[in-house]
Amino acid sequence: AAAPAAPACLLTEPAARALQSAQEELRAQGLSLKVLGCDGFPNALPERSDTAPGTAVDLTLVVVRAQRASAAVRGPLAEGEEVDMGTPFGRLGAPAHTDHPALAPDVQHNRRWLRALLQRHGFRNLPQAWWHYTLHRAS
Repeated sequence: AAAPAAPACLLTEPAARALQSAQEELRAQGLSLKVLGCDGFPNALPERSDTAPGTAVDLTLVVVRAQRASAAVRGPLAEGEEVDMGTPFGRLGAPAHTDHPALAPDVQHNRRWLRALLQRHGFRNLPQAWWHYTLHRAS
């Protein structure tokens, strides 16, 4: 069976530019962003009223070069595979919270690392979902 296609996100130009900038930073680190969903999709989370359409996206990291990626993220790092974030995308509940204290140290590190990367590019994380980010300023 073929893998499901990535969602076609309709992002604002500032959000698309910010994601591209994050992708460029990741390239040198042997990682890449993978879009899991975006606003308007069934797995989208309810947004706050200050969230503009086209600025929310669900993301994770994918290993491109394991040796390089090991300098940034932790856990099993197989090329072409997602970085271990501890819980599946879209499954809400306490373990999905970005800073859930009962998660393995490697998972906690990976979630904090992804959040810090995306914050540098203008995104804020919805704390209840490690994968959900909204552009909060143009970069």
